[in-house]
Amino acid sequence: MSVKEDLVDLLDITSEALFEIGPDFTIIFVNKKIADVCGWEASEIRGKSFLSLFPEQNRQAISSALTAAFRAGGVLSVKVPLLTKEGVVIGGHLRVIPVELPGYGKGFRASLVPRHKSYLAEEILEGLDTGVVLLDKRGRVLYANRYAQSHLSVIPRLLEAARKSSGAEEEIKVDDRVYTMSAKPFKHEPGMIGWTILFKDISEIKKMHQMMTMVDRLSSLGIIAASIAHEVKNPLAGIRVMAQALYKELDPERREYAARIMKQIDKIDGMIKKLLSYAKPRAPHPVPFSLISVVEEVIGVLRERATRSGIKINLSVNPGLTVTADPAQMQQVIMNLVLNAIEAMEKSGGLIEIEAGESTIVNPDLGKPYIFLKVRDNGPGIPPEAHQKVFFPFYTTKEGGTGLGLFVVYQLVKENGGMVEVQSEPGKGTEFIVYLKPAKGGAYGRT
Repeated sequence: MSVKEDLVDLLDITSEALFEIGPDFTIIFVNKKIADVCGWEASEIRGKSFLSLFPEQNRQAISSALTAAFRAGGVLSVKVPLLTKEGVVIGGHLRVIPVELPGYGKGFRASLVPRHKSYLAEEILEGLDTGVVLLDKRGRVLYANRYAQSHLSVIPRLLEAARKSSGAEEEIKVDDRVYTMSAKPFKHEPGMIGWTILFKDISEIKKMHQMMTMVDRLSSLGIIAASIAHEVKNPLAGIRVMAQALYKELDPERREYAARIMKQIDKIDGMIKKLLSYAKPRAPHPVPFSLISVVEEVIGVLRERATRSGIKINLSVNPGLTVTADPAQMQQVIMNLVLNAIEAMEKSGGLIEIEAGESTIVNPDLGKPYIFLKVRDNGPGIPPEAHQKVFFPFYTTKEGGTGLGLFVVYQLVKENGGMVEVQSEPGKGTEFIVYLKPAKGGAYGRT
């Protein structure tokens, strides 16, 4: 009989029938709890087929499910009919995980429990939108609920963090996802035999929180910038009047200096007027509209300029995708983003990809996912420290730029109840993602 030390410890506290099953479904080991579950003594069924514990008409389906789990290497958790020693069929729950069995090669570890004992706890665990995992002390999965089974790839990283955990909830980053996790040792005399880990993917919540934080910061910056611009406007007008007077008084050879001063003042005045209008844009008039119609209109205007610069524009937007926003303001948003991408690659050429679809972030007011619009280029990219600054008024890395284009994008998207973010890496291009409210009937106008 081959039973691992950690499994032996579990036998003392479990209420389940536990098995080790060979690749041909032969029962290699079963604990004494099988008597409570099905009425069989362990010695009576050891060496028999595991499938004999189920009604004959269900054996083929269970065999197929076990084989599929064996090939996939994943956890199988399924409701099954059990056949008792007296021939009575009762409801049960089967959990199986493929393992390596010394002396037998690949096989299974399994647990069986009568349905009436596990029903309530199982329904609660399987219905949670939080992962629940029970691991033995070697890190092997003994149980994983439905949520955890859809995130099996992150469990090794969570276990690594669990070994160092104090038991308090903490955040763990795995690749580009963020999880909250709490882990506690699963103990029984004479010591620890495993871990219980609770975890949840909070990536979208974190992303929304970061965007809302940025909204607050940019709102404050916009108010401050507009206030400063308003205060500068009057003195600037006075300086221009004096420059005009100097122009008239100076001899022709020196008038050029006064003319240059007036030209720069006019440029600053234009920027101030833009900022004042952008800091508080006109109230939007949101209506449901087809997103692709606005995108195609923008591309129609800018395609010639892009082509002259050796830039190709690819479009991937479902024709039926509808959003609720101000169409004219969204046209300006898309225009600014595509222009920004063209200007980033004007000297080198490249590719602009425009994509739209349903996001995984839910709009809290509508209870439906936001619609995302991505404008992606393969230009020089933006350094990480500048990701948030690109939306600040007057921040620019382009020669001759005003630094207002992306600030306008942010303002208009915010006024229309949406969000915007940037993802970029130097040398690998930039992607701006705009999140817009879906039409009331849904992303495709459904009710």
